Amino acid sequence: MNTKELKFLCMKEVEAKIGFKKSWVHERVKEGVFPPPIKIGGASRWLSSDIDQWMEQYITRQNGGH
Repeated sequence: MNTKELKFLCMKEVEAKIGFKKSWVHERVKEGVFPPPIKIGGASRWLSSDIDQWMEQYITRQNGGH
């Protein structure tokens, strides 16, 4: 894995990156369709690369797999 991909994002950064709010993220995590956070102490963080991959897959699904 490239070290550029190893960046942790907090919820506010995830919200800004994907354009959806915290409640939407939590609901999709529960449904198993959004990457779950990594727990670091009491904090929830997401790998930037996981979010990028989810976004690419989401776009592909929305475009009918093309």
